[in-house]
Amino acid sequence: MNQFKEAISPDTSNRADIHSPVYLESSHVCISHEIAAQVFGNVSVILSVYYPAEKTFFLAPAGAEYFIRIHKTTQQILKTRNAAGDRSVAIHDLILDHGIDEDDRILNYSIEAALNVLKVTF
Repeated sequence: MNQFKEAISPDTSNRADIHSPVYLESSHVCISHEIAAQVFGNVSVILSVYYPAEKTFFLAPAGAEYFIRIHKTTQQILKTRNAAGDRSVAIHDLILDHGIDEDDRILNYSIEAALNVLKVTF
């Protein structure tokens, strides 16, 4: 019986490590509480823009007027994932519109601290 259970268990080898600072899980970009606090503070509405040629997704707090002037942005909700304060942003539309690989995985990122911008690369 135990052998049968192992045979039908899902392969989790490609799943994102939940301790990674930024990762994709269930069509959400998940962000650790440390990074979320540094970039977004306590806001729950953010601005985002995706550049398909570079496969780059930029996120900034909603009050970032410079970000609006530079980019054609979309407002999104920054959800709280857990009691630790980890946050997430739904990207279902990006996945469908731009053919982004929807597999759960660790994502490359960088923080532009002076601008309060999180840059995520798919």
